[in-house]
Amino acid sequence: MIRRNPYAHTIRYKNVRIAYTDKFPYAIHFYLDDNTIIITSIIFQGRNPLIARSRVQ
Repeated sequence: MIRRNPYAHTIRYKNVRIAYTDKFPYAIHFYLDDNTIIITSIIFQGRNPLIARSRVQ
């Protein structure tokens, strides 16, 4: 999903993109660094989304 086309996901905050899983209620927060996908967090969608933002510097 992310590996095939990481640019399909829009930038949400601080150059971080969010991808949602199909089967489970999780959001994957990631950014791109020279064609490398860096995952900052995988968050259950029932939690506060601001938790992931605090992990990005």
